[in-house]
Amino acid sequence: MRNKFLQAGVGMLLVMVMFATTATAASFATSDWTKSGLGTTEVLETDDDGIQFKYDLVSTSIYSGQWWNFESTATSTETFEFTWSYNWFHSWYQAQAKVYAYAEGPNGTQEITLYDNWASFDNPAKLELTAGYKYGFKVFGKNYDGTKTARGDLKINIVGDKTVPTATVSYSNENPTNQEVIATITPSESVTVTNNGGSVSHTFTANGDFTFEFVDAAGNIGSTTATVSNIDKAAPIITVGSYATDPTNQDVVVTASTNEGTLNAASHTFTENGEFTFTAVDAAGNETSETITVSNIDKIAPTLTVEADKTSLKANGHKLVDIGLSWNVEDKDSGIASVTLLSVTSNEPDNGLGDGDTSNDIQGADIGTADQSIQLRAERSGKGTGRLYTITYEAVDFAGNKATASVEVTVPHSSKK
Repeated sequence: MRNKFLQAGVGMLLVMVMFATTATAASFATSDWTKSGLGTTEVLETDDDGIQFKYDLVSTSIYSGQWWNFESTATSTETFEFTWSYNWFHSWYQAQAKVYAYAEGPNGTQEITLYDNWASFDNPAKLELTAGYKYGFKVFGKNYDGTKTARGDLKINIVGDKTVPTATVSYSNENPTNQEVIATITPSESVTVTNNGGSVSHTFTANGDFTFEFVDAAGNIGSTTATVSNIDKAAPIITVGSYATDPTNQDVVVTASTNEGTLNAASHTFTENGEFTFTAVDAAGNETSETITVSNIDKIAPTLTVEADKTSLKANGHKLVDIGLSWNVEDKDSGIASVTLLSVTSNEPDNGLGDGDTSNDIQGADIGTADQSIQLRAERSGKGTGRLYTITYEAVDFAGNKATASVEVTVPHSSKK
């Protein structure tokens, strides 16, 4: 049996996409090839990123010799270097097999012999391809055997750089920031960036991903993805705790907290009305402020004066005398909440200081109310120097500040003039 197998060397690993995008002028995409010849013909992509041409014929036509042709069109002008292996079986008797590679061009056709009846030639081999011109492989088979069989396959692999380029990514800032971040790639070899406007740098204005795509001089395609997650342009949020807003004569304490970052103060004590600004700054430098204004502190007591419509009584038969009272009150801050009768007193006992003395000398005084009308007895002790009634009112503002004022009503010892 005449059955010959020749195996070429194996090139470096190259991803399949290289061939799909015609990294060389020669295409390894099966759809780019035409085939002709009797019997069954196939064009297949191989697991090691090569291409395989197969034929299978059982016919007496093999007695006169048959040709199988596999052809494509070059996409650029360059040298196509390749390794090859050929496996064939052309029956038993007077078997012949020949393999040629060819490339058309403006100056004619280049043809090289790869195999001729058990004699093999250059491996690797080279074709000079011209963009737009045909190139391909031809196989001749012949025998005179009764089985009438001819089958074989020719495998082609590109010689050259098949290493996919890689790249590392560096960032202009890897700390929290509220500014843009620039990602820059450093390729493992000289490459051309095929997206991003050809630039090796990409500017992130917000967190996210960006994939750089690039190709080396041999047409190997690579990519790497830059990821940015340290951009923070959101300002912190300050939360102010509840505090007294009603009028008060006490200090007001205001507390605050933030959802991130640091505060200039966790609390502030207002001893008087005014403003205070809480400021929060996060790790990225974002800043927010919250100004608190307090205007409800009132530590000043009201101003109160009291008048009576009678301030001197003539002792006359121990009679009760109606006394009308009025006041004048002012408060510049929180305002007056109330004015009430606080007390009515006498410097002499109610009874027992002399003939004719009568008890219940103070009547009609409704203590704790805004009573403005009372009765005082017009008497005094015969042993004393005269009676003195003191009527006192209290004013309270809305902040709780208090003021008192009094008016005196006398019953002189002697009313002689």
